[in-house]
Amino acid sequence: MENLTLTSKELGLLVKILFWSTVAIFSSWLAIRFAFFEDLLSWQRLFSMVSSSFALTSGMFFIFCKWGWKFSILPEVIGRPVLEGVWIGELVSNYQVVPGESMPPVKMVFVIKQTYLTLSLQSFSAFQSGSSEVEAILSNPRTGSVRLTYIFELRSPYKGEVRLVKGVGDLNVISNELLKGGYWTNSPSNGELKMKKVSSTSKAFTSFSDVRREWSNDHDWSAS
Repeated sequence: MENLTLTSKELGLLVKILFWSTVAIFSSWLAIRFAFFEDLLSWQRLFSMVSSSFALTSGMFFIFCKWGWKFSILPEVIGRPVLEGVWIGELVSNYQVVPGESMPPVKMVFVIKQTYLTLSLQSFSAFQSGSSEVEAILSNPRTGSVRLTYIFELRSPYKGEVRLVKGVGDLNVISNELLKGGYWTNSPSNGELKMKKVSSTSKAFTSFSDVRREWSNDHDWSAS
């Protein structure tokens, strides 16, 4: 699912920008009307101008939130990393299938979809899949650190049934190409994830096997 990932401060700023942009467009239109036309404006005409100004601002706002914010240096200026795409890497877990015997690293796939307002994350491995339920991008202006945090649900087929596991991930955004951090589940287990971006588009990949066919070399999955 896709939830709003903005802070209340960021959302409030966007609302103010939307409002004042509408006011600016309407005022400019009104000034041009008075400068070049002498006819009086009716209330209906004024209302139509306000509606059109809001529609124009809304269209520009939609384009910005969907695509525009990703261009050039805008993500750096507004402090929101572009995470959309396909990420591959490895998970190291303390979960023990056999008591006293650690699991080998597990190859993982993240498929992230993102707009300026929303973000969703799907995860795949060879034996389970999951999706995020709540997501947030947290930044600390004092340290410059940025983190991707999320609550997720995993679905693991097991002896003819599907087990549901809840968990939390907290990953440092090292760059737009590298994620590192930890996770915790109620199975109970915890561990570390290292993921690197290998594609900026996620539309063609809907399963672990899709991604594994594209990046078949084990060396590709090593995120340093």
